[in-house]
Amino acid sequence: MNYQSAATRSRVVIALLCVWIASAIGLVVVNLLRLDLVNRVASGQPVTLDEARASDSLVSGVGLASVGVYVLAGIAVLMWLHRVVSSNQSLGERYLRFSPGFAVGCWFIPFANLVFPYQAFREAWAASDPALPWSTPDTRRHSRGSGLVLAWWLTFIVGSLTGLATIGFGRNSDVDVLTRVRSITYISVVQEAIHLAAALLLIAVVTRLTSRQDQKAQSMLAAALAQPTAPAYAAPAVVRPGFIPPGFAEQAGMSPPPPPPAPPAPPPLR
Repeated sequence: MNYQSAATRSRVVIALLCVWIASAIGLVVVNLLRLDLVNRVASGQPVTLDEARASDSLVSGVGLASVGVYVLAGIAVLMWLHRVVSSNQSLGERYLRFSPGFAVGCWFIPFANLVFPYQAFREAWAASDPALPWSTPDTRRHSRGSGLVLAWWLTFIVGSLTGLATIGFGRNSDVDVLTRVRSITYISVVQEAIHLAAALLLIAVVTRLTSRQDQKAQSMLAAALAQPTAPAYAAPAVVRPGFIPPGFAEQAGMSPPPPPPAPPAPPPLR
């Protein structure tokens, strides 16, 4: 069994997600500060141009940093998922719908990436069940306990779709600038809040799925070591017909075999 645990990659994923959570919280804070600035302008309070530029720079800088960490975390998640699916195959799981490559590649297929990644996670979760040494497509289809995966995926999809509303309001030229900026800021705060919840759920999924798979590997190894070892096979000795081992005749009360006849005498020399 060439099993490789995904524990190291899961720790990298969790670390990057925690960094992204911190950056996302910072982005929420600077967006709320921008919202306060917009409300001050809308209410007629004086706002300097330097304040507006500083707010824009702060939002842009924190947002760019958040996107960078988000991309790194996404790469780490895909590497972790590749290892999890590959390890399931090493544990003897067969007839899996998603290979390691397809589990990663399906994220980049338009429209299909709304469903396939969730199915890849769900199959990996079911195949890692420590209660089943070997699963089948039927047992994986009826596996329980994957509600956490579904909750994460739905939250992630809702957050992603919320971001599309930001793009829509940004292109809407029928409203004044203040209304557009206020709407985009509100939506951005809501989107970040949803993505924060999705990140926390993903940390739980990664942690529990990695633990399930390690438990399954340990239980399979313990079961293999508990099996009795077959005795070593000894080849039977080859005995010539009529051969009697030395001393056997005396112990068995048998008369010893007659000595072999003497060779004939050589002819006399002339």
